[in-house]
Amino acid sequence: MKTFNDWMNEGRKWEGFRFFNRRVVCADGYSISIQANNGAYCHPRKDIEDVARYDSFELGFPSEIDKSILEYAEDEDNPLDTVYPYVPRDVVEQLIEDHGGIKELAIKAA
Repeated sequence: MKTFNDWMNEGRKWEGFRFFNRRVVCADGYSISIQANNGAYCHPRKDIEDVARYDSFELGFPSEIDKSILEYAEDEDNPLDTVYPYVPRDVVEQLIEDHGGIKELAIKAA
């Protein structure tokens, strides 16, 4: 069974100036962008090939509202059309687990 790090590393693509991850799709259909690179609101805020070295991530544009991440929303009035900066790793991993785990990575990048 793949771990969060396995999925994220599989979905990473170097775009010439940063890593970019494909959108995560969970078992229950929930999907969300999870980014970690030099332009994302993550820690550390730099390009690292292995996502295991990040302790927070930038989430964005979820397919549905999830209360577990609302406190991180940049625009609380528009939770489906905003980013969620510096979401701690444990919160991201719990979010994915709550939605049945990662089923696949979207064909196109987030």
